[in-house]
Amino acid sequence: MDVVLARQTAVYFCRKLDYTVQELGAVFNRNHSNISHTCKKVDDYIQCDREIGAKINQVGDRINAMQQ
Repeated sequence: MDVVLARQTAVYFCRKLDYTVQELGAVFNRNHSNISHTCKKVDDYIQCDREIGAKINQVGDRINAMQQ
């Protein structure tokens, strides 16, 4: 689960940086529908699972800190 969640989180934040689903599909060796599904799933984690959502948000906070 850790590897899957890490990949899903990476896809999610890359998508937030305006990479297209086609670009991300090529990078992560997935098709565009897998990328879309992954982003929806991470959104669901953030809204419905406090523990996993907190981990995902922590990654987002670190990404934002690096961009400043």
